[in-house]
Amino acid sequence: MKRASKNWFGAVAVLAVVGALAGGNLLRERIEVGRPLQTASSREGGSLTDGTPRALLYASTDKNPQVPETEYFYRLSELLKERYVDPVKDDEQLAEGAVRGMVLSLDDPYSEFMNPEQFKAYQRRVRGEFEGIGIEVKLFYDAQQREALAKLRKERSTEVQEETPAVTPGELIPSVIVTAVAPGSPAAKAGLQPGDRIDKIDERWVYSAPIFRTFQEAQRKLRRGELDSAELSKLRKALSEKSKHGLTPARARDKVLMGTNGTVKVAWEREGQVQEATMEKALTKVAPVSPSGDALAVKFFVGVKDPLRSAIEGKSQVTLDLRNGTLGDFDSMKSALEVVLPAGTYGRFSAERAGRPRELILKEGASSTPKIKLRVDETTRGAGEIFARVLVGAGKATLDGKLPGEAVRLEGVSLPSGAGYVLPVATYEVSR
Repeated sequence: MKRASKNWFGAVAVLAVVGALAGGNLLRERIEVGRPLQTASSREGGSLTDGTPRALLYASTDKNPQVPETEYFYRLSELLKERYVDPVKDDEQLAEGAVRGMVLSLDDPYSEFMNPEQFKAYQRRVRGEFEGIGIEVKLFYDAQQREALAKLRKERSTEVQEETPAVTPGELIPSVIVTAVAPGSPAAKAGLQPGDRIDKIDERWVYSAPIFRTFQEAQRKLRRGELDSAELSKLRKALSEKSKHGLTPARARDKVLMGTNGTVKVAWEREGQVQEATMEKALTKVAPVSPSGDALAVKFFVGVKDPLRSAIEGKSQVTLDLRNGTLGDFDSMKSALEVVLPAGTYGRFSAERAGRPRELILKEGASSTPKIKLRVDETTRGAGEIFARVLVGAGKATLDGKLPGEAVRLEGVSLPSGAGYVLPVATYEVSR
């Protein structure tokens, strides 16, 4: 009984250590990028002191001070200028910090705030120029995590917060998943494929939710008497070592997406098997249209319209390969539609927020077009999926494969400092 109790407490202790290490890294990253600690939300007509220290904005004796949301940022910036220990002279810096906090607070895998260096790399990718090892990645939440996020949002939206959090921090660490590999890039030469999960970078483990689930399962086995001391000791040692030198998903992403010099050693997992390779970072340029067997591989980079027109000119039928697709650029995708469709209205973009859906209108178009087959799969993303849905909905193309079902329109916005952000603004729907 004493041995079992000791083992159980040992597992709990390791879980606490790993959670503290990972949580500390995540907290440090939030502080470094300026992400606020979300202890309360600002609601219409709600008190800014609900769940937060009263001195957050004002040292007030009012029982329920009210600050309208429209004045919140103005009042906070004035308070910083008046009371902060050092002079605050840069309004632009304050505004950028507010934007960063708002974007990151969405907890949305499509929403991303980028510093100037990161945003520059993003802008290069939509032109078909890939830094780093030549891939695109996403921070992926699996079904269990999406359910946990829904619980968290529900908890935040209630007036009374639960004493016990809806989820633990470890549950919400996303995986870093490869979504596209640039042809001819260091990653392509090393054998990376869309769907691979980045496991380690330069021998440093990338934090992910499975490690916390491993501990949770270990606790359950201990309680059922299904885990002996030797197995527990081995698990404790391995996971503690991993946690001491880990990388947060955001830092791991930067290491593979940015830079054109130096090497990086990457380990990735595919179907339970881990592979690794050391790669030289480089700038990989990818043409928007290129031959791909009996098809044309199309990427919706800036400048895709003219190469696509030239490639299909005079053909009665053509196959366009939209697999291994990057998120692409929406305006460039729209210009490509003008090459394969007559002018007209093709569906609409809608959002859950109030407002009239915006129609997709092509003011220019083609007088005649070939028969089109589209090769698609789970890697057909962003602008590529919208392109496919527009053509199929208009009866101008057939599909070879299945679309993932995430026809989300993304918009990138630059800030005066050179930083920027990307947000999903609407979902494409075929007109009925």
